[in-house]
Amino acid sequence: MSNETLKELLTKLHETLENETVEGDKLAALKKLDSDIQALMTSDSDIAKAKGILAQAKLVEAKFEMDHPATATFFGQLINTLAGMGV
Repeated sequence: MSNETLKELLTKLHETLENETVEGDKLAALKKLDSDIQALMTSDSDIAKAKGILAQAKLVEAKFEMDHPATATFFGQLINTLAGMGV
């Protein structure tokens, strides 16, 4: 799995949410996750930070799961991709 795969998944996730109303706290959590993943892809982050991002992704997934079920697939793939990268 590559950085390109992560970028594609984030893009698809954002496209899925474009036509939905996302509450402020969920949107803020998603933006932070997106930012942290972008930073992870552009730097040599330590493993502790990378594992924190994986945990963060799981928490954001839980926030979206109930009200935005279409995002579950993308979060699952995102989490699997991060895990596959050794995070």
